[in-house]
Amino acid sequence: MPGTCDIVAGIVNAMTLLPIYLAVVGDHRRFDARHRIVNGIAFIAILLTVVVSLVDFLFVNAVDFRGALAALAGAVTLYVHSRVMGRSGFIVLAVAMACFALVFALAWFDHGGLFGTTAFLIVVMLPATLLVSPSRRRYLLFAAVALVFVSLVVWEAFDQSVRIVGGLPSVRFFESMAVFIICALGAFGLFSVGMRSLRSERALAEQFAARIEALASIDGLTGLLNHSAVFKAVEDEVLRTRRTGRTFSLIMVDLDDFKSVNGQFGHQYGDQILERAGKAIQDCVRATDRAGRYGGEEFLVVLPETDLSGALAVAERMLGCIGGVPVGQDGRVLACSIGVFQFDGRTPAESIHAADELMYRAKKDGGARVVAGTPSLPPGRLEVQTA
Repeated sequence: MPGTCDIVAGIVNAMTLLPIYLAVVGDHRRFDARHRIVNGIAFIAILLTVVVSLVDFLFVNAVDFRGALAALAGAVTLYVHSRVMGRSGFIVLAVAMACFALVFALAWFDHGGLFGTTAFLIVVMLPATLLVSPSRRRYLLFAAVALVFVSLVVWEAFDQSVRIVGGLPSVRFFESMAVFIICALGAFGLFSVGMRSLRSERALAEQFAARIEALASIDGLTGLLNHSAVFKAVEDEVLRTRRTGRTFSLIMVDLDDFKSVNGQFGHQYGDQILERAGKAIQDCVRATDRAGRYGGEEFLVVLPETDLSGALAVAERMLGCIGGVPVGQDGRVLACSIGVFQFDGRTPAESIHAADELMYRAKKDGGARVVAGTPSLPPGRLEVQTA
């Protein structure tokens, strides 16, 4: 089911009024939601003042020029300040609101009190003060406008002599309906602005949350998963394997003699080597595999639905890729020791430890090689594969 925002956008587009809508209220890339609501309220105030004045002139042949000019001046000032100059200051907003409230109070007696057009205008201004005013100041404006409205209602209720209804009933009906329609359309438009802005801001917040969550699981240097994230990947794979019965394998990689790289070329150059090694590892695995920096110069790779022979093929390819990373300018290349372990029912921590022990066995055997352990062999037995 389409939401309110989609319906409003469809109606606006269908009527080809979107350019006019953006010209009046402003684009969301330039104005925030509250700012665009200010623009819309100011424009509605201008439109209402003009409509009421025209109706009075055409049907009654009498216009309250002082009230109309005061209301128009306040509305135009607010609109220019907000829409044209791109500002939404509290002082200008408060002055404009006070001007509107004063004009509406003075016009109350000329337009029939509760049954006249001014009541519609005041009802529009009440929620407007809540929407456009920042922090607690909105309650002060709301209280001020509400006080004017309540005072006039009480005065009218207890003093019947102040209820002056001028003009023909048909004229008053037409004027009231015109103002009511404009207020309704304006309120609907401002509501659509708020809803569309809320939807876009919620989507943006979700994107930021997803990005923050992704950044929290990524190693900033290599771009691979960090220690916590790759350990979580092992836990998830253990649970999946126990549920489905399908196996997986782990590859533990440690760069050989990496301390000498830092000692000879400095830690900044060592970070560059780690970054290249991480890229080489990522290039050797599938999209479904999870590679992470487990610590220092150690890397852990999770290979879902991969047995020992398949993991060995990946590890041998990885050994060659990392061995192609140059170190310095004298022809030296990077070397690594790799341990490969096929899951055999152990806990996540025990499985990682088993892969780590296999990697250290490769390092003790001289490095630059792969050592693999199979679950079918007794504990302590190792199958060695040297590249």
